Amino acid sequence: MKSGCAPYQDKIVDIAEGRRDADAEAHVAECQACTKRLLQLRSLLAALTYPLHSAPDAILSKLPEMVPVARPTVIARLLGYGPALAARSSTDDIQLLVGAEDIEVRVIYARQGDGIRVMSRLPEGGWITEGAQDRVDFMAPTEEATGFTILREDARIYVPSLTELRDHGSDGSR
Repeated sequence: MKSGCAPYQDKIVDIAEGRRDADAEAHVAECQACTKRLLQLRSLLAALTYPLHSAPDAILSKLPEMVPVARPTVIARLLGYGPALAARSSTDDIQLLVGAEDIEVRVIYARQGDGIRVMSRLPEGGWITEGAQDRVDFMAPTEEATGFTILREDARIYVPSLTELRDHGSDGSR
């Protein structure tokens, strides 16, 4: 490439893509190196061009079933908390009320052995969680692992871990 060719390099791409530029076209007509570059770019673009076909109606009609619904994720925030539960013997047991939008979830955290048992009833209205339709009940090895997600066909709510709730307060910020 000659030093006089540099200002035309982007314009040669434009010409290859079908845009007109009289000054650049005049340069290409006089410059063998730029003519070669233009021909290479046109060849490359031709190789990358492929015909588009409409999908068969049978596939188009099934498309909504084949594509998963995007669910917005909302992070629950701390709405309230209670002292150690009277029915529990451990003072490490706590109960929190977390929520997002119009959903409230009461979560019980109970220290058991070396872990923390996380328990909650899922809200009504089609909410589920991994492996359960009506409740959350799992053992977490640490406070950091106590977070979980509940799902509905159109939404997802992440209930932060005890650590996240404590570190980020009741405003739900991260």
